[in-house]
Amino acid sequence: MQLKVFLLIGFVLNAFCLNNLNGGFLNPKYDLRKKESLLESLKKDPSSFVELFAEADSDKINEVITLLEALKGEASSALEILVSHVTNAGDALDIANDNVVIAINNADDADNNQRTAQNRVDEVNTEHDRALIVLSDAQHDQQSADVAKSLADTNYAEQSPGFIDEQGVLRQAINLLAGLNGTHPPTASPTASPTATPTATPTATPTSPCASGNDAVAYAVANEVAACEGSFSGNISASTLCSQGWHVCNGRDIYSHYQITAAMAQQIPRCFAYDSMNDCSGCWEHCEDNAVELKSGCLDSGAGHDLTGMGSGCSVSPSDPACIQDIRSNIVGYDRSGCVVNSVPSGGGVMCCIGSS
Repeated sequence: MQLKVFLLIGFVLNAFCLNNLNGGFLNPKYDLRKKESLLESLKKDPSSFVELFAEADSDKINEVITLLEALKGEASSALEILVSHVTNAGDALDIANDNVVIAINNADDADNNQRTAQNRVDEVNTEHDRALIVLSDAQHDQQSADVAKSLADTNYAEQSPGFIDEQGVLRQAINLLAGLNGTHPPTASPTASPTATPTATPTATPTSPCASGNDAVAYAVANEVAACEGSFSGNISASTLCSQGWHVCNGRDIYSHYQITAAMAQQIPRCFAYDSMNDCSGCWEHCEDNAVELKSGCLDSGAGHDLTGMGSGCSVSPSDPACIQDIRSNIVGYDRSGCVVNSVPSGGGVMCCIGSS
């Protein structure tokens, strides 16, 4: 653009110097020989510039107009560029301002999150401290319980054999005394008086506890807990090997009522089943799911039940007492699934207890 200005100045000087070689034609208001730029002069006094061309021919004037239009177009383009720069710079500033606001909000959120996280850390630390206190108390209780268990085990190991022997001796004495007059010791506390008039004449005590009519193989308790040989299948409680007036012995008979010991059980040869379970060294009233627990253990279900047995031929564990007071005794050689017996080995059978149930 500056080049065009200089060309315009040169053109004007050339045009008017040819018309007035002494320079007197130039209006004193518009002295092109001064060091001002043509555009600055035009800004100050455009009318004086126009007066210079008052006597110039039309071609010269048109050439000057063409140059001025070009200068005007370039000035307009430059102005548009400047406006565009201002607009772009304004947009960039707005974006920068928005980014600053977003960054401030993010910083505030980060501060809040940091405070929240710190509060949570404090809570977790507090919970951890409390958990350590609870753990310490639990470990102390565990140690105390362990000491108490050790003491109980020691007392049981030292004192239980004497009590078990006493029970066996007393039971044998009772059975011997009862045999003197042909009676049997009661299996339950008698009532004060009959509760109803008999509907029929009582039958005599069967001569054999076994439904086959054969004598019992042996007795764990004389005339009350007998081993009856024979074959059966199905649930142990449904066996029909016991005669009328007797029933298949259950866990309550063996564990609670007669309190059978290993010495008493070893009087039975081979191995005979009875209606209970030894799951995890526990004892239950019957061999069935959801049975009544007599001694704590881990009750299995279905095929997982451990059917109990009695006799010298059973699988015996002296260290884990169950239904029998001082041993855990399970049947051996029986084809079964839990409490359901499929077949009985030769010489096997069930334990029968006196009484209809």
